[in-house]
Amino acid sequence: IYQSQTAMHRHIARLAQFVPRKAFFSNQARLSCNRSNKTFATRRNFSASQGGQGPIQSQMLKMIALAGAAMATSWGIYYYKNTLKKGEKEDRELTPMGKRNQHFTSKVIMIEPTHFAFNSETAEDNKLCEELPFTEEEIQSKGHELWANYKQTLENAGIKVIPFKQPNEQAVDAVWPDWFLTIKNKWVPEGVFVICPMKCPSRRAEKNPELVKKIMEMRGYKHLIDLSDLEKEGEFFEGKGVAVFDVRNRKLFCNISDRASQKALDTFVEKLNKISTEDWKTVTFTSKDANKDPIYHTDCLFTVFSSHVLVCLDAICKKEDRIKLVDELTNPEKNVDEPYKIMDLTQDEIKNFAANCFH
Repeated sequence: IYQSQTAMHRHIARLAQFVPRKAFFSNQARLSCNRSNKTFATRRNFSASQGGQGPIQSQMLKMIALAGAAMATSWGIYYYKNTLKKGEKEDRELTPMGKRNQHFTSKVIMIEPTHFAFNSETAEDNKLCEELPFTEEEIQSKGHELWANYKQTLENAGIKVIPFKQPNEQAVDAVWPDWFLTIKNKWVPEGVFVICPMKCPSRRAEKNPELVKKIMEMRGYKHLIDLSDLEKEGEFFEGKGVAVFDVRNRKLFCNISDRASQKALDTFVEKLNKISTEDWKTVTFTSKDANKDPIYHTDCLFTVFSSHVLVCLDAICKKEDRIKLVDELTNPEKNVDEPYKIMDLTQDEIKNFAANCFH
């Protein structure tokens, strides 16, 4: 549990532009941070079997660590310094450092896990998920404890959290709200709320009309894209889990899988481009883990930060896809500002959630 929490805290430290020197870092992490240009570099090992923990604790971490790394979905997805026009007022809070974070939103939505449990339905193609020898009460208690600690960490870092309750007992994965996206930037100034098609019926049960109405009203989103009808055709696009945005270059990176079909991706981008002032492009690939099983979500191996990208290139199946991905990220002619620096993760690192960060 300690290693899981320190992993969460490392992500939040970068998010808030401060680095606790002792409190949150284990001896497995080495991090350098340049606050002036907001770049960082880190190599870390999230292996839960190290540090004196037994196999049961290690298995427990595999189930709940993701709740700390990926449960909050971005409100507005990304923010960049070039988003606002000259003289335009910015609707953002300051971080504790007194500087505006130029890449991440200052507001997130979190779903409180009131009935958190193992989901055998989603475990069929989610190889990171394991059924553990714990009682329902033990899993629920620890899951909620991590959620509450994570929420407090975000708020302490100057991030505004908008909490919602899990909509029903069947939606046991609601803590990871992959069923929607929100986008509002200089290319989509009126904002759009996107309801995504989910593969598993238990995940479709997470969709909450009350949340949709409240967020659209609070943030003034003028557009709604509802892709739910694609579920009837067996076409899926699971929101923030499969869509990794590079907003400043208007790119959407997507790992094609049973959770993200090419047709659903194309349908989403087509509808997005109709309300965007400029077109967005897609960069797609397929991937497999160390056991040659397909990786179901893009954010299991790929995350975009302000100037760095975390990616496991070894997981990408085709050589030509790896070459294209690296070119899209590092070619100066294909990037508005400075090209990205790639931090190549190992299969073992992504197995232990190193790529599951805010994106």
